[in-house]
Amino acid sequence: MANPANSEVSPWSGWQKVLFRFFFIYFLLFISGRLDSVPVWKYVENGYKSLIKPVVNLIDRHLFHIQPPPGVPLPVNDGAGDTSHFWAEFWVFVLLAAIGCLVWSLVDRRRKNYERLGYYLRTAVRYYVAMECFSYGIMKMFSLQMAPPTLSQLATPLGDFGPMRLCWMYMGYGSPYEVFAGVAEAMAGLMLFYRRTVTLGILTALGVFANVMMMNLTYDIPVKGFSIELTISCLFLLLWDHQRLFSFLGLNQPTGGTRLYEPVDTGRGMRIARWVLKLFFFYVAIGQTFFLWANFYRNLHKPPVAGPIRIGVYAVRVFAVNKDTIAPSFMDSTRWKDIVFDGKWAMGSVNSPDTSFARKYGYGRGIFFYKTDSIAHLLTITAKQRPILVCRYELPDSNTVVLRGRLHQDSVYMVLQRTNRQFQLSEWQFHWVSEANR
Repeated sequence: MANPANSEVSPWSGWQKVLFRFFFIYFLLFISGRLDSVPVWKYVENGYKSLIKPVVNLIDRHLFHIQPPPGVPLPVNDGAGDTSHFWAEFWVFVLLAAIGCLVWSLVDRRRKNYERLGYYLRTAVRYYVAMECFSYGIMKMFSLQMAPPTLSQLATPLGDFGPMRLCWMYMGYGSPYEVFAGVAEAMAGLMLFYRRTVTLGILTALGVFANVMMMNLTYDIPVKGFSIELTISCLFLLLWDHQRLFSFLGLNQPTGGTRLYEPVDTGRGMRIARWVLKLFFFYVAIGQTFFLWANFYRNLHKPPVAGPIRIGVYAVRVFAVNKDTIAPSFMDSTRWKDIVFDGKWAMGSVNSPDTSFARKYGYGRGIFFYKTDSIAHLLTITAKQRPILVCRYELPDSNTVVLRGRLHQDSVYMVLQRTNRQFQLSEWQFHWVSEANR
């Protein structure tokens, strides 16, 4: 693309105009559906999504045939990004951008350039990338995106984890590294906000998002498509300045500044409008995001209320169903091997293949929530939003829990013994001096 640094704007070549038309339409479709954090825009976005969703479903049904697994409706929305609906939507955007580019090229083929429209497109993409930098960066700065391994995860064999969970625990374990990554993203966002540092901000954002993209691709993290789109957005912005960057970085030649981000419309009204929009952007991208995650951090780090059952890993010493004691066996599909009670969020896990428990993030273990009634000495374990085990508990000593109640439709009796299991990963100390590799 042309860079009107110190000369009059020259006519664009045909391929430049075609690329601009395609990406203008694509980014218009792409960004319009991803501004739900903007207070006013979210109402527009709801209407936009109600229009685009039937189009995506229609084109996918008759052209792309990107279908979810059997029994799963389209779209799939469980927090993942790489759903079948996402990829159908992505290819619909590409198709609509290609069709729109063709029509636009036929109707407007005599236009020499799109400098004015290009400024507004660059500004929209630049601010959008900055907003995502702040969104993910501030969350990482509070060390909230990737949590340290829980007690249940520490008790799970490494081979039972999927690659994403392994990567998530790796990032969460090194909280300072996560904060460092968040600071890099936030700094990129700040530099994108100031015109004199835009180029450095784009290069920083490209490094950050390219790294995120490679992590998503290599660890099968389901935000691959979104991270690819953010990386493409950074490359799109750099493409406008490719000649100047290549001269300076590739040929080691002096080069002047860029006027790519200088406003094309001047006047007092436009200056006021730009400052109002900048302040609004600061409120949405930084202020609103900061207070959201700060409040979440404060609630997350409240000291857990100490319950009658101590936090820890408990071995199931006795397990009797309908008064029949089941001996420990790795082959048995019903007996519980051990239980973890974790005070944070009143969650726990059980080492059992019982399919009644949620296993989405437990992998080899069944995840549950629990609550205790210290007056009635009642323990209730729930999974998938329904009770699994309701029983009375006894505490003969601080390390023993006796449970009597009902597991599904059967009576159950269990004796749990708190173990002294120590996890080296959670107790490892930092070493400046290491005499041997570990």
